[in-house]
Amino acid sequence: MTKPFVAAVLAAAALLSCAKTQDASGSAAKAQATTNVTATDGRLSIWLTADDRLTPFEGRANLQVWNVRLHFKNASTAPLRILVPDDRNRGPTSSLYLRSSDSNFGGSVPEWPRHGPMYTEQDFYLLAPGEERSFAQPVFPSPRLPSGKTFDVTWRYEVTMNAFPGGIGTLQPSHELFGGKPLPDLWNGKLETKPLALQMP
Repeated sequence: MTKPFVAAVLAAAALLSCAKTQDASGSAAKAQATTNVTATDGRLSIWLTADDRLTPFEGRANLQVWNVRLHFKNASTAPLRILVPDDRNRGPTSSLYLRSSDSNFGGSVPEWPRHGPMYTEQDFYLLAPGEERSFAQPVFPSPRLPSGKTFDVTWRYEVTMNAFPGGIGTLQPSHELFGGKPLPDLWNGKLETKPLALQMP
């Protein structure tokens, strides 16, 4: 991984931490969406969609972004809870891995929290059987990418805990969630999508 690209990823993460995520609407709705193959374990299905062109981020013409969406579907016959933190805390639970077609650069979005993720009860979503839900995840292009260059985006989603008793010692100790009791309907596992190709204009 090259230092300039790492700097670009960190800059993108900083922008995400201070700006509200834009839903794919307005001018973004005029772009054609592309998608990749669904990854599933029979209980949860996930896949990516993305605009096939750059669009202004929050209406700022000088700041272009790919509007990527993270899609979840309860593929089981019972209610299923998913954990999807806000943009600042998604890594490492939900991470997009970027790799150029010539392997000259790579990185991940968003930046992983330096002192661990801080979850809230609002980060958990209960899906009925067959229900789908999606979340926006802006991807800022690397300034090193020349026109016409293609890179692949792979999404990895992983949850390994089903109870959140709090008290984990970081600069900001984690809080107890749901009384610290196990969540039997919380999905646990690891899924990774096939790469989705995006091309610089």
